[in-house]
Amino acid sequence: MRPAGKRRLPGGVLSALWALLLGTALGGAAVLAQQPAQLVARPVPGPVIPPLAYQRAVARGTRSVDGSPDSRYWRNHASYDIRAELDPAVARVTGSQTVRYTNNFPDTLALLVLHVHLNLHGKVPSGTSVRRSRVV
Repeated sequence: MRPAGKRRLPGGVLSALWALLLGTALGGAAVLAQQPAQLVARPVPGPVIPPLAYQRAVARGTRSVDGSPDSRYWRNHASYDIRAELDPAVARVTGSQTVRYTNNFPDTLALLVLHVHLNLHGKVPSGTSVRRSRVV
């Protein structure tokens, strides 16, 4: 049973409505396809100005324009030989270390700084001091 006040459309009318809706939808798509797409305005970026330090590196020849190392690029190198002995009976570590530093810079280094951390993970006994020495 149908609720009161509701009527059923005849089959021909329903088919005509479907045809009208489909035709409008398909016809509308064809009309939309014929219209030129609207371009969305995009922001135009300004010129990119590299940092002054980068410009200097390019001028010196240590960096190329794309940022990769250039012909005058250099890198220093350090190698370490560490020898240590542990004496658990007296809880002592003794050892020696040799550091070989290769300077590839075209000029002489006036100063070489080494950071040495004594007993980094333990208590430092009173009276312990750090000596600074300059090796030429």
